[in-house]
Amino acid sequence: MTTILAWFNPERWIILALIVLLPAGYFSWRSHERGIGAAPYIEAIKKQNEEAAKLLKVKTDEANAATQALKDFHIAQEKTDAINDQAISILADKLHATRLRDPGATRCSSNPAQGPNTANASSSAADGAQDSGLLSERASDFLRAQAFQADRINLAYISCRQSLQKLSDPESLFIN
Repeated sequence: MTTILAWFNPERWIILALIVLLPAGYFSWRSHERGIGAAPYIEAIKKQNEEAAKLLKVKTDEANAATQALKDFHIAQEKTDAINDQAISILADKLHATRLRDPGATRCSSNPAQGPNTANASSSAADGAQDSGLLSERASDFLRAQAFQADRINLAYISCRQSLQKLSDPESLFIN
């Protein structure tokens, strides 16, 4: 029994309390000090996050507006290109309905430099078109195709040039 009573000695309780309470106090004080030191930084980080969120919203709205302006420009350019393409097709059809003439050909059928026409009757019918300055059907088709391709290339150039001029000045996208 004395051993048990000896264990309840107040000096041992004080030592036991110091062993337990000193580390607990130290760790709680340390976490308290850390909280005090980080508080201004936490507030600064929250403020910076709020400013960043506002700036992100503004820049996102600007990017969305620019994207919409580019889409609108693209749609308008596509409509213009379709109208121009239709006009070229109509003109190509009108050109295809005609037979092309050689502007350098002589208009009169008798040419004194050539002398009398000694060709037979079958070749004189084929030469009749050449005498009047008309090009052959094959040459006319070739020239029509070349003219159509040249017109398409010209329209593509005009379209690209307009796009480049519009995109080189980004402010002009928002002025419509």
